[in-house]
Amino acid sequence: MFTEQGYDATTVAQIAERAGVTKSTSFRHFSDKRELLVAGQETLSRLLADGITEAPADASPLEAVAAGLERTSSAMGPANRELGPRLKAPWRPAPNSKSAMPSRTSVSQPP
Repeated sequence: MFTEQGYDATTVAQIAERAGVTKSTSFRHFSDKRELLVAGQETLSRLLADGITEAPADASPLEAVAAGLERTSSAMGPANRELGPRLKAPWRPAPNSKSAMPSRTSVSQPP
């Protein structure tokens, strides 16, 4: 929904409705919509760190990071791989907004 209508325009009620749960159920799992946006970041960070740690001892720093990225990428499902490149979130509030989250997300074009 964030990619469809932007972060600021998306409400928790809309997210809950799309997910087929009540708004209160949503708040049992996520304190606000920001948590929904960043859900999964801890897992991705752990996968990256594990991949770097498990790289061969003689790996260069670049090779170690590549191993971490490969580990992270291999753990992502098709939905994540399709969605990831589409998201481009400028981490700044929208004009006249008190929000600390992206004003909108947009489709980014590959280089």
